[in-house]
Amino acid sequence: MTRVLWIAGIEPNKLGGFERMCAELARLGRSRGVDVHFVFECGPCPELAARLTDAGATVHVIPRVGLPTLGHSLVLGALLLRLRPRVVHLHFFELFGTFSLIAWILRVPVVATYHYSGDTRPRPGLRRWLKQLRQMLFGRVVTAITAVSESARDKIAGDYMVSRDRVRVIYNGTDVGTTPEWREAAVGPRLAFVGNLSREKGAHIAIEALAILADRLPDARLTVIGDGREGGNLRHLAAARTLDRRVSFLGMRSDVGALLRAHDMLLVPSIWKEAFGFVIIEAMAAGCPAVASEVGGIPEIIADGIDGLLVPPDDPAALAAAVARLWDDPILRRSLVDNARTKVAGRFALDQIVREYWDIYPAL
Repeated sequence: MTRVLWIAGIEPNKLGGFERMCAELARLGRSRGVDVHFVFECGPCPELAARLTDAGATVHVIPRVGLPTLGHSLVLGALLLRLRPRVVHLHFFELFGTFSLIAWILRVPVVATYHYSGDTRPRPGLRRWLKQLRQMLFGRVVTAITAVSESARDKIAGDYMVSRDRVRVIYNGTDVGTTPEWREAAVGPRLAFVGNLSREKGAHIAIEALAILADRLPDARLTVIGDGREGGNLRHLAAARTLDRRVSFLGMRSDVGALLRAHDMLLVPSIWKEAFGFVIIEAMAAGCPAVASEVGGIPEIIADGIDGLLVPPDDPAALAAAVARLWDDPILRRSLVDNARTKVAGRFALDQIVREYWDIYPAL
């Protein structure tokens, strides 16, 4: 039986877009008679574990597997030796190195997918030099390279001196599901932020925007979904802006799709260059219009004014103005939702994206 091994990072209490993509990959693999194995840094949440089990997939947990150390490479090498997969698909680009050499010795084709966000301009320094050294020494071992956006492809080309022509763009995908029923919200808007609570993700920008809107939209509320090192600071900021009763912190949740369907807008005020923006396509599928920063791969998802709104990064006033514009214009909101649903079904449907990955493997 053909065997495929995915090596990826997940969060223990999350069933997000990437986790659902793993489950769909396993389901499609079973339908094709393929034995699918996953290596994760931690055990999957119960719902993901159940989906993977139902699909006949096997999960191996190797803590901190994404570290490019000799020890981790040898542990993975031992697993390769035992499983002898037809293909290894890396979602940790940092594993260029010893592990890639082991895979080459065992004659196992390696696919590497680049997910990382950040400035696409090459940065001088030791870290970039080490990346390029790894690419020079081990890059030929990687049979195929994909990136989750054109922006991510530009970043890998700059960081690793990889030819853009060698990198195939395969976007992330989401469950399209049934068309959500349109509803006219009488009170609101109910705003959602979903993501890691790090400075780069810009949740503080969303809170500052809500403060700007306090008088104009007194019923506006913000729900913050996610965990991270900035959680305490964000709570303090909400209190300092007297928004304690208008900002809710839910922590990590696995029912993001349902939560998005219960909100009027998704705010994605990222400061750094997002490689993609999984939650945006989740919102598109859920019928929740997105207002997002015009950075990284986000403009590859959203056409401004057609299926979402784009704003400059790190600009609470611009974010607040876009929220007010959208709330004041229900016809525009409905148009964005309808167009976004059409786009996500045609370009970002989960089964389509997973098939694009599967189509790579037979050619290796």
